[in-house]
Amino acid sequence: MTKKEKVQFVIDTLDAIYPEIPVPLDH
Repeated sequence: MTKKEKVQFVIDTLDAIYPEIPVPLDH
């Protein structure tokens, strides 16, 4: 798993757990 894939996985997981909280993607 690449770093980018891991980051996307974490984002997807957080979105599934906390759908009401927007995930900042400034970086």
